[in-house]
Amino acid sequence: MQRLSRSLSRTQKSYANRKKAKGKLARLHARIANIRSDALHQLTTNLARRFHRCNIFTEMPSNVAALPVLIVFSMKQ
Repeated sequence: MQRLSRSLSRTQKSYANRKKAKGKLARLHARIANIRSDALHQLTTNLARRFHRCNIFTEMPSNVAALPVLIVFSMKQ
């Protein structure tokens, strides 16, 4: 990513090579986003299959932006 970002910054605006570099960087960002989304999906699917019940408890503090989340799992019996 660093290499592609650097190559984009070195190109001149409104040139074809800049459009190519921008497209390559955009594809890389999309690929990274897809990898992260897939990893999260695999984790949650794994947890849902391994545990019978998943309860999510949230507490409402005065600072709503920093909501702590407590997840409690119970094993299948």
